[in-house]
Amino acid sequence: MLAEPFNSLYDWRVTTLGPATIGLAKHEDSGTCVRAESLGGLALCSRELPLADVRGTRLTVRCLTESGPVSRGPQAWNLPKLHVAVRSRGGIRHFASRINQAKRWTATSLIADVPDDATRVLLSFGIENAAAVTTFDNLLVLNDRREVRTLDLSSALTHYVRGVPGTSVRWEDGVFEPSISETAKGKLNCIALRGAGHEGLPAAVPASIPVGAVVNTVYLLHATMDGADSRDTPCVIWTARFWDGNETSLSLFEGRDIGDMRSRRDLRNWKIAWRGTAPDGTPVVLGVTKWQLYATDAPLESLSARTYSGGAQVVAAITVVAEPPPDEDDVEPWEDEWGE
Repeated sequence: MLAEPFNSLYDWRVTTLGPATIGLAKHEDSGTCVRAESLGGLALCSRELPLADVRGTRLTVRCLTESGPVSRGPQAWNLPKLHVAVRSRGGIRHFASRINQAKRWTATSLIADVPDDATRVLLSFGIENAAAVTTFDNLLVLNDRREVRTLDLSSALTHYVRGVPGTSVRWEDGVFEPSISETAKGKLNCIALRGAGHEGLPAAVPASIPVGAVVNTVYLLHATMDGADSRDTPCVIWTARFWDGNETSLSLFEGRDIGDMRSRRDLRNWKIAWRGTAPDGTPVVLGVTKWQLYATDAPLESLSARTYSGGAQVVAAITVVAEPPPDEDDVEPWEDEWGE
């Protein structure tokens, strides 16, 4: 629902009171994170979560944290922490995960139950009236609903292929929404990669396709142009890169994982999902390939692809699916007004 690598704090409200600061800092490895420093003051980042996404759900909030020595403030809850405040007709309920000692990078998490009548859900992190230096990175907010969404391919589109669908394509696991981009070279509506008979096409996706979410499955709506019935080598290799730097790849073999636009039959991992007509009046199809990712809490950062050997690939849309996280029972409510 929300994957925040902290490249900026544009969407966050920053609050400081007393001897305290909070802001972006350089991560020791790469990228940026948020560093809070306090000598007993308040250093806080907060944002409201959209009610349409959180009402009637159980939220899981996870964040990588690192802290130096911690000196608790005058109240028991005066510590570095993650925090969610939920306002409803029954009042305000608070959920928190506190950091009470020095520790190297580790995962800090909390669970928050949001009622159907919630009127405000506020997510916060930082230091409240304690003495500490705490760093936050790679914040995730997940709900317990299954999420299906089509990726924006506009930065990776390469060509306009007549006959490719220009409207939504419904399939058993969701909806594909084709991307269309207007450029100086004209209208673009697909990713077309080099292959036999189409050597003038690019050999790789020109720009990584951003994802920025924890997902379990990727679905490609695609086909080959003038492809073969089968080959012993892959035509294209797709790569998924995660926030933690790990990667996994999918090799697409003609006759198994991808079929031709003029095909008439499903394959083992390519099911025809759309039928249309080419400019010359001949029938064309696109099929769906399922790519099951390995189980990880790390968000999928981006997708990319490069050709290998075989037919030219045409990709009209990509949809990703996020399954709800497993149930957890470590909910910690508390009743102070921090973050309000």
